[in-house]
Amino acid sequence: SGLGHEARDILKMDWGSFASCPFILIVPQRPSGRWWFIDDDAAWGWVEGEFCQELVEAFAAWMNMMIDHPRVDKRRLGLFGFSAGAYAVLEMFASGLVPISRLAVGGLHGHGQPNVKHIPQKRSAGVVEKFEKFLQRVEGHAGAEHIEVVHGKTDKQCPWLDAKKIVDALTKKQLQLGCPKVKLRLLDAHEQDTFSKRNKTHHDYMKAAFMRKEFFKGFFADKVPHGEANMASPKRPLPSASMPSASTLEVAKFTVSTSMDGWEEQGFQIFRKSGFVIIE
Repeated sequence: SGLGHEARDILKMDWGSFASCPFILIVPQRPSGRWWFIDDDAAWGWVEGEFCQELVEAFAAWMNMMIDHPRVDKRRLGLFGFSAGAYAVLEMFASGLVPISRLAVGGLHGHGQPNVKHIPQKRSAGVVEKFEKFLQRVEGHAGAEHIEVVHGKTDKQCPWLDAKKIVDALTKKQLQLGCPKVKLRLLDAHEQDTFSKRNKTHHDYMKAAFMRKEFFKGFFADKVPHGEANMASPKRPLPSASMPSASTLEVAKFTVSTSMDGWEEQGFQIFRKSGFVIIE
C-alpha cells in the first residue's frame, strides 16, 4: 500500500471481480515510523531517511515463510504496489531474497531523487547519492517473466522523468538476462481515479493501475508453465522459498524472552518499530 492507504483498505477492495484466476492476496502493513524500508516516515522522509537493509531481509524471511504453504504455486509469485508501496516492491524485488516472477508498480519513485529540484536546500544533502545507490540495487535484480509499470504523464508528486530512470534500470537488466521487456502504460490526467480539483498532484490512479481485468490477465497469465517457470535463467539463482537466503539480520535486536521482567512492553515496542517481534 502507498501512504494514502492502510492494509485493511486494500483488503476490502473487490479484487476478485477483476482476477483472471484464483489467487491468494496478502497485504503487509507498513512498519510504524518507516517509509517502508527507509527509517523516516515524515513528509521528507523518502529523501532524508536512510535505507534499512535489515528490514528488507526481515520482510523477505516472512514472505518466504508465507509462500512455503503447500497451496501456493511458487512459480507464480507476484508483487505489486503503488507510490510508497511501489518503492517497497522494488526494494523487495531488487534484493533477490524472494523468488518473485511477476512485478507491477504504479506511481513509482525511489529512495532520494535524481536531482534536487523542488527539494529545500536544508534537506538536499545526499539526495542524489541515495537515488543513485537505489538505482544500483534495482539494476541488480534477478529478472522476472512479467514486469508492468503504470505512471501518470502529468504526475506532479512522482514526475515521469524521474520514474523513467527507474524503468530504464529495470529494463536494462531484463534485457541483459534475456527476460521480457517491461510493459509500460502511461495514463493521461482524465484516466486517473479522480479527475477534479481535489487531485492537484495528479497522483491518484491506484485503482486505474491495478483494478483491471487486463492487469490480472497479464500479471498472473492464464496458463501455468509445466516444470520450471517459463523465463530465462538469471545470472544468479533465485533463492528457494523453503530455504531463505543467509541473512545478516541481527535477530537478537528483535527478540525478547518471557523470562525477562517487562518483556511484554519491550516486545510491543519492538513490534511497533519493526512490524514483527520474536518471543522466546
